[in-house]
Amino acid sequence: CDSLLSTVSDTLDLGKLEVGTYNLQINLKDAVLNNGSLTVDDASYAFKMSSENGISLPVKTILRVPAKTVWGYIDYADNMENVANNFIDSLRILTSPAYNPAGDYHYFKIDATNQADFTILDAKHTALKKFLFNLEKDETVLKTLIDRFRAANKSAVNMKVYTYDGAIF
Repeated sequence: CDSLLSTVSDTLDLGKLEVGTYNLQINLKDAVLNNGSLTVDDASYAFKMSSENGISLPVKTILRVPAKTVWGYIDYADNMENVANNFIDSLRILTSPAYNPAGDYHYFKIDATNQADFTILDAKHTALKKFLFNLEKDETVLKTLIDRFRAANKSAVNMKVYTYDGAIF
């Protein structure tokens, strides 16, 4: 059999993990065996592999999304920039700037200058604004703002807002 290089990925839901260190074994039909550990603390999930035989983890430490963090994007037709800016301005009233440590939060990355970056998979228009804030109001106030904005601007904008607790608007 010829050796072929390929990339394969999968997801394993471990549920809610308590703070601690867990033994980790990645075993592909006894052909590829990797041992290591997963350390969970209040700030991160850290993988430490004693071997990476044929498997590499692209991220060794994933930071926890801080409480009250909201992030997302609004994409819009070129002639709708004022509408997009109005939404961001309205969102700023409910939030404060997010100053998070640099690193990979799985959903987004923060660089050394506190700039957030994340991938947008379903943009429908040519212009785009991304945002990352700390929510200062109740989540129901955020949902009301989003619902009103969408009702007033049905086809002119597309947006997603994500929250630290898993809600997607």
